Amino acid sequence: MDKPKYKYGWALLTAAGCAAAALIMGLTVYSSDDYWYSTFMDGGFARWLELMRYHYESFNGRMLVHAAAQLILHFGTWFFAAVGTAVCLWIPLAAARASQSPALPAAALFMVGLMLMPLGMLARCLTWISAFCNYALPTAMIMGEILLLNRDGERRRALSCLSAVLVCFTCGATTEQSGLLAVCVALFYLAVRLFTRPRLCLAPLLGVLSAAAGVVTIFLSPATRTRLDAESAADTLAEWFGHLVDHFVEYAGILNTGRTIAALLALFFIAAALGLRRSGAKTPVWIPFLIAAVLPPATLFTAGDTRAWLYLAVFALLLVCAIALLCRGRRAECLLTLCAVGSVVVMLPTNTGGERVMLPFYLYILTAAALMAGRELIERPALGLAAAAIALAGMIAYRVPVYEGFLCNYRIEQRNREYVEEAKETGVLYYDMDYDLVYTHTKAYADGYFYDTWFESTGLDRDTTKVYFLSEGRPAVYVNGERLTSPALAGSQGQNMLPLRGIVEGLGGTVDTVDGGISVSLAGRAYSITYPSWNAALISWPGGLEVERHLNYFQTLLDERAFTDAFGLTVTASADGSALQVSF
Repeated sequence: MDKPKYKYGWALLTAAGCAAAALIMGLTVYSSDDYWYSTFMDGGFARWLELMRYHYESFNGRMLVHAAAQLILHFGTWFFAAVGTAVCLWIPLAAARASQSPALPAAALFMVGLMLMPLGMLARCLTWISAFCNYALPTAMIMGEILLLNRDGERRRALSCLSAVLVCFTCGATTEQSGLLAVCVALFYLAVRLFTRPRLCLAPLLGVLSAAAGVVTIFLSPATRTRLDAESAADTLAEWFGHLVDHFVEYAGILNTGRTIAALLALFFIAAALGLRRSGAKTPVWIPFLIAAVLPPATLFTAGDTRAWLYLAVFALLLVCAIALLCRGRRAECLLTLCAVGSVVVMLPTNTGGERVMLPFYLYILTAAALMAGRELIERPALGLAAAAIALAGMIAYRVPVYEGFLCNYRIEQRNREYVEEAKETGVLYYDMDYDLVYTHTKAYADGYFYDTWFESTGLDRDTTKVYFLSEGRPAVYVNGERLTSPALAGSQGQNMLPLRGIVEGLGGTVDTVDGGISVSLAGRAYSITYPSWNAALISWPGGLEVERHLNYFQTLLDERAFTDAFGLTVTASADGSALQVSF
């Protein structure tokens, strides 16, 4: 880093990584809860306060991060690209400042690792705006807490104490997961000060109390307490322990969804081993961690309990590595490692799952690995810069198909927004449902809740707007000449899956939900439909017929045979196959 050309090279790599992140965030589309949050600021300040009160009492107590999500959604994806990239860049820069490590190499390596995260984590965490605000944003805030409490604050003690109160409180008031981590971070620095500079304990002590107060604001919400009781309920200690084991097995499976996490953990152990070796320790404490680098790749060839045991060993070695780093004076890297493990541990008693839960773990481990690897590469600047450039080029080439997937969804989203504007004039709304759900999260057509919240976000009148779903290769369904909202869906055996309620009610019948199934009345005949399995429906009347069932478009779709063989209807396809006519 002494020579400007290396500094500029690292800066260029960092800028390229930021551009890659900004581009993919700019292509993101709203998904699931985003529809709801995007409406909070549409009705003016008084309406926003009312919705926030309702949210706090009925949904959960994460007011701060959800307010941030509402702000981002209000301005759109360009604002998300700017804020999201800034948040992601802040994480390694703050950690580098706290650890007194070279900032640009750490930032460049971090951005490469960020864009190489598993696709599921990328689509359902980094580019799902509400998940980003619940998991990535609090992680960045805790990096600010680490940076603040890492300073001694001897010259401006009053300012340090005030800053600790404000920063730690906001970190505590983010989410249950990061709030508890914020308390632990402040406790860590309080313990460090007690052993090193006892007279400077006031700021971290106030930080502990403030972070705890922030966490309390979350748990004062009736909704949070209700969710906690439901998610962590157990009648006996053995049952509770069984939940912990089951959830760890689930999280181990999430960690094993791609090679990236295994490679990242291996890199972490290798960088830690090299750093400990260069620290001048008299005993070869670095050798076990070099050996530990073999364990994460080994998990790729295992499954079930074996994989869980291997990851348990990895987590244990992470804790040992954190202690070794602390003993060698690497407090920031130690704390990041502890936060990574802690982010998983605090979620084990809950029923919360999915990739988003593991995002903080990934970010903390990635930051620690980037700090340590950057420090090693800086010793050989030309080699280090070349290696980072190759990694960045590989990342861009590897992610080209991913960008294509996000771009395809982005174009569909823009088309649907144009349809919404047209519907305000015509009263007829078309909705292109051909999103690739690999590159996003649940869309509006998935079920009634998301459809309702999406429709509210459009500002259209639900009672007066006629809606038609469009889909390439899926024929529209007509009943007595009237087009239904939902098209047909292809079944597992290639047959048509047709919407039950739309067809029956379109022909003058009724569909009622009863215990264990559905009651249908059509043309003077009654039918009972039960579900022997998730994807099967058993139709009973004087006869009996089992057909394939599919849940989509917020209603039940059944195999075409249900309508022809059981209901006695006629299904006729148009010459080009783009439409199906259903009639008596």
